[in-house]
Amino acid sequence: MSLPRPIPPARDTPISGPSSDPAPVRHDRRAPGHGRAAGIAARLSAEPGSVDELTRREGAVTLARGRLALTTATAAAAFLGPTREDGLWVLLVLGVAWTVWTNLRVLRHRRLPLPLLWCSLVDGLFVAAAFPLSGGTDSLVAVPLIAIPSLLTVLYTPRETGLLPVVPYLAFLACAIVEIARGDGDAARTLLVVTLALAATMVIAVLASRVRVRAAARTSELYALRRGLLAQALAAEERASRRLSEALHDHALQTLLAAAQDLGEVVPRDDASRATLLHAQRNLADGIGDLRRTVRQLHPITLSSGGLAGAIARLAHEQAERTGFEARVDVDEAACGRHDELVFSLVRELVTNAAKHADADQVVVRVEATDGWIDLEVVDDGVGMADGREQEAVGDGHIGLASTRERVEAAGGWLVVESAQARGTAVRVRLPG
Repeated sequence: MSLPRPIPPARDTPISGPSSDPAPVRHDRRAPGHGRAAGIAARLSAEPGSVDELTRREGAVTLARGRLALTTATAAAAFLGPTREDGLWVLLVLGVAWTVWTNLRVLRHRRLPLPLLWCSLVDGLFVAAAFPLSGGTDSLVAVPLIAIPSLLTVLYTPRETGLLPVVPYLAFLACAIVEIARGDGDAARTLLVVTLALAATMVIAVLASRVRVRAAARTSELYALRRGLLAQALAAEERASRRLSEALHDHALQTLLAAAQDLGEVVPRDDASRATLLHAQRNLADGIGDLRRTVRQLHPITLSSGGLAGAIARLAHEQAERTGFEARVDVDEAACGRHDELVFSLVRELVTNAAKHADADQVVVRVEATDGWIDLEVVDDGVGMADGREQEAVGDGHIGLASTRERVEAAGGWLVVESAQARGTAVRVRLPG
């Protein structure tokens, strides 16, 4: 998966770096879905939002491949049949073109141009039309007909799996009845063999479809339960962080501030005591600064007072000052409100990771609202990650990115990481708005 090139600073985009003021945030008043927001949405739109959706999309790809195999087998069987009527070539060209076009739509867009059931009915009509044009009951198209139920188990319900093969079978049955009426004794035997084989395949396919449907339902239930438990755990963690932040701010920090004030009133007697006093004041000031940063990390006061845009701008400025990269921040006002605490915590984790590990010259943070979704994008131009590095980091005890992914999934969203060595890293998150 290719990584976008690092975005150069625009003339009208504020930059924050070492010893600079906090990066102002451009409040984007564009309509959702416009410009860069649409670009983020397009990159994320192919990602699954739930287990059911993932199952259906993966099943659609498998079904597309199976449809191509079925069409190829049907065309070959019809071509190799004992007779070839005049319209056979037209049917084969139309059938292959239809299958290729719909499969390309599935592979590119993960969706069919028509509802799935209608597409399968068209496929069934193609197989049905091949029988009278390629020899009736003597046609080799009976072989792909028997294979149809096993293909349907990938995505269809048990009822659909049992009913859809009826369309081509009725065409085969009609050909057999006509031939039997003409006195063809072999047609009756062929009809019996094909009917028994198709019935056996349909029974097995229906049972397999029932097992798949039940397993998918159970998986969805477990996934929903997992999301609920994660959401509760994260909510409890947020409450604990807020209580700890308030306790540190109201007690420990105030005690240190009082001690600093007392030290300021001390009058040194000589140069040695003056140097000791200044050293103690500097250490105390550093401790107060560290404690304030910890309090803001546990529960950012700027998020409550200045909103999401101001909190992200301050966070990016502090990390830029500490690490030396340039930060670009772009927050859409329409994206603020519902998930502010979660979005801020995600930005904090991702920007902190970039500051610690990326060795980047520039970090870009965007938060935008698009078609009912909140899209977050953090891109750096640093050293990037090798394939498999995310899994190795978890094995080494570094669970920051894995924890971020869990938080996103608990909120009903998903996270995508695009990275390559020496090409930077892009992390994109989509949350329900």
